[in-house]
Amino acid sequence: MKSFQEELALLCDIDRTYIGRIERLERKPNIVVLDKIAKGLNIKLKELLDFE
Repeated sequence: MKSFQEELALLCDIDRTYIGRIERLERKPNIVVLDKIAKGLNIKLKELLDFE
């Protein structure tokens, strides 16, 4: 069974270890990576960045 990180990494075309580093706040993703994550989650980048 794949972990959430593995599934998200596949959906976003991002390395699984990089997803883990973002989660542990060891990396700060740039706008390109954030856009890939938003697309992988099937949401708009604006929604991903909305903190209200």
